[in-house]
Amino acid sequence: MDITLTSKAEAVIRRQVASGSYASADEAVEAAVMLLDESDRLQHLRALLQEAERETREGSVMEWTPQLRRQLRQEAELMARQGIAPDPDVCP
Repeated sequence: MDITLTSKAEAVIRRQVASGSYASADEAVEAAVMLLDESDRLQHLRALLQEAERETREGSVMEWTPQLRRQLRQEAELMARQGIAPDPDVCP
């Protein structure tokens, strides 16, 4: 993949490599892409938290009980036996 950077972005990368923070421009760009991905995941989690807060305010939440915990564990074990991958929001 070829990428064209702005002069400002290129200067930041050169400065980071020159300071020894990264061994190469490729490593610096890789770190930037990983931070972008992390930012996207955090934004998604924040949206989920807002939804949970709204549901709590509206009273549409389930009480965390030992019975509910057992039920969820049984469902997770069944899904694992069936080869169903866990929800990445639950098990990133």
